[in-house]
Amino acid sequence: MFRRSFWDFFELGCLLLLLVFTVFVGLIYWGVIVVDFSSSGNGESVREFFNGTVINLSGVNSYDDIVFGCSNLSLSVSVRCIRDYLRVFYVYNVTDDNVSLSFDDLLVRGGDCRDWSFLVANLSNSLGFVGDTFRIVGDGFAHRFAVISDSGGWCVFSGLSFTCFDFVEEEGFSV
Repeated sequence: MFRRSFWDFFELGCLLLLLVFTVFVGLIYWGVIVVDFSSSGNGESVREFFNGTVINLSGVNSYDDIVFGCSNLSLSVSVRCIRDYLRVFYVYNVTDDNVSLSFDDLLVRGGDCRDWSFLVANLSNSLGFVGDTFRIVGDGFAHRFAVISDSGGWCVFSGLSFTCFDFVEEEGFSV
């Protein structure tokens, strides 16, 4: 009968650990896992995307800070960047639809789906995408969300959640 020694198991364990580490690093490299450094050693809040883009989330004081921080990115990365900036100060606060809130108002008091959707659409337009808001009305409720698009796809943005889609050409359909 064949007996295994301690060193055989140790070697097998090391190889298994190396395999797991390699897969983990690969997932980070291909963007399956996004590394989030919410509090780095220098006290600043930063976010690193899978493509190496790093944004600084601390010190959001103006609309232009977000536009500058999210410029020159792809559609989906720009939308994620906007969401990450908004996450820093997002507060849902029901607001009369007859009142239009400024960026500074949103920083201080927050807003509802209407206010946040208008901000996301405006930020998207400032970044060179096409952004607009849409309102759905039901029996006793209503909701507004933003849709952002470019020539390659579109994203639906509501609250702090978003989903992006690519335009694909299917047989029998034209884009």
